[in-house]
Amino acid sequence: MGVYAVSFELKSDSDYSKRYDSLMEQLKLKGEMWDETTSFALVETDESLDDFEHRLYFKSELLDSKDKLFVIDVTDRPCIARGPFVMPYTLKSIMPKVVQK
Repeated sequence: MGVYAVSFELKSDSDYSKRYDSLMEQLKLKGEMWDETTSFALVETDESLDDFEHRLYFKSELLDSKDKLFVIDVTDRPCIARGPFVMPYTLKSIMPKVVQK
């Protein structure tokens, strides 16, 4: 299983909601997801980094002329979370080394 951090920025225009909803659908499709912060998600999936990114980009309605997508493999990396998170158990299940401060 891999854990991927996904950062994105969608251009705000008339079809923003359609593109956003299609990306969220792909993010949630094959694994557990934590998306408590803005324009960011952690996703645990059995896909390779290339396969995961390819599916997000080509199966959603993102447009390379408008939207940005950044995906990085963060499998088994230490991290720190600070603040009143609503989904701390989901975050901990995906990122077991997280330290909540």
